[in-house]
Amino acid sequence: MLHTPQSRHFLLFNVAWFQVVWFLAVVYQMRFIYWILALFFLHFLITKTKKTDTVVMVLGVLVGCVIDNILAVTNVFVFSQQYSVGLIPLWLVVLWAAFALSIYHSLSIWLKSRVIQMGVGAIAGPVSYFAGHHFDAVQFSYSPLTTFVILGIIWAFLLPVLIELVNFLNQILSKVKSKESI
Repeated sequence: MLHTPQSRHFLLFNVAWFQVVWFLAVVYQMRFIYWILALFFLHFLITKTKKTDTVVMVLGVLVGCVIDNILAVTNVFVFSQQYSVGLIPLWLVVLWAAFALSIYHSLSIWLKSRVIQMGVGAIAGPVSYFAGHHFDAVQFSYSPLTTFVILGIIWAFLLPVLIELVNFLNQILSKVKSKESI
């Protein structure tokens, strides 16, 4: 299991922080990008694991951008944004960074069982995108049922993979840190 040297207060902060970032990114998209960046600054101001957080965040952005660009290329997602990375909007890239930090600091702590990770991924992943659809952040080319099934299958596997990647990365960085202290 993933272990981060953060306090319970930071864990609760991270949960609330991600919800605020999600809301601002999805509902307001680029209009509140400076507030979102300020929230990232706050996170890095108070975290005890700045180096690990940075690496986790970059990894999360890379994986998320690949997945969502594939979904955009296949017309599962349609975005109408002028600020984009490939076919996905910049606010979604920022959201992937926040999600990666959430996996590292809070989500993987609660989701220990692979079956639970898959179940949560299969439901919460699509629900998040459907909430974004409700706020006109994303459009779907396929029917709601087809889109939900596609996203559910992807996220049933993606969430456990992301949690495992973060755990693996944390182990590698811990070994590097311990070697540096010798």
